Amino acid sequence: MPKYLAPLALLACLLAAGCATTEDPRTGGLFGYNPEAYQRRAQSQEAQLQALQQEQMQGQQTRGYLEQQRAQKLQEKQRMEQDLAALEGDVAKLQRKIDRATLDTKAQRDRYARIKRELNSVNAEIARLKKAASPANEARIQEIKRLQKKLDGLLQEAEALSRM
Repeated sequence: MPKYLAPLALLACLLAAGCATTEDPRTGGLFGYNPEAYQRRAQSQEAQLQALQQEQMQGQQTRGYLEQQRAQKLQEKQRMEQDLAALEGDVAKLQRKIDRATLDTKAQRDRYARIKRELNSVNAEIARLKKAASPANEARIQEIKRLQKKLDGLLQEAEALSRM
């Protein structure tokens, strides 16, 4: 039997050499199958899938944040447009009051002329704010508040003059 042992040992060595490891699970190993390479490849693909899923979650979070910011800016813009419309209404009201006033003295006529000039200036600033393409921001909101205060002061002054 020693004669048969030598060819068997040679065959075993050749089979062992044929079990080289590669990254492709379809090559290498016994009969072209390598379970370790298959396992490594499956783990690698699972890691890639998890990374893609995490990227997708981050993208969805970013999208949600951006949609929230967009909605907030839209609300600010609508509020600013409402404030500007209210200012235009106040300007029209004051304009009517000035037009109906009876002016007895030159001092009254001069004060009403000054009020009318300032009213026209406020009207021009309102028009400029309405045409501005920039979105609602703190500076524009402060400008609207300043115009509201100025208009309130002009309205009080016009009412005081009309009571004289």
